[in-house]
Amino acid sequence: MIEEIPNPTVEGPRIMIACVGIGMFTGFIFLMVLLLVAGPVEDVIESAAGPLLHIFFNATNSRTGSIILLLFPLVCLLFATTGIMTTSSRMTWAFARDGGLPASKIFAKVHPTLGLPLNSLLLTNACVIIFGCIFLGSS
Repeated sequence: MIEEIPNPTVEGPRIMIACVGIGMFTGFIFLMVLLLVAGPVEDVIESAAGPLLHIFFNATNSRTGSIILLLFPLVCLLFATTGIMTTSSRMTWAFARDGGLPASKIFAKVHPTLGLPLNSLLLTNACVIIFGCIFLGSS
């Protein structure tokens, strides 16, 4: 994807550094606000509903408000997951295009009508499912 922007050797590192800086700034503000309204740490750790929902409940004293506030991080996770899947499938495709994977010819193909590396996307999804099953099975 970085190859698609003008002057990628200069703009790519700038974009990466800017993303890290923005993430650090917004993450710091989010964490400071959470720490200010968290309440007793023992209650947050031992909460059956999860620590973030418990902190939101401490801040709002409302179940409805807590759940609505919890939707914002969940929507962010949804968009982040879409970006991660796009990036990882494109990286897999580029690696296969350069002959770095077993069966590279299969994973280096771009779907003719969708215009995306479908085989690489399916490989990425399969790996995520396999590792997810291993994680769930080990706990």
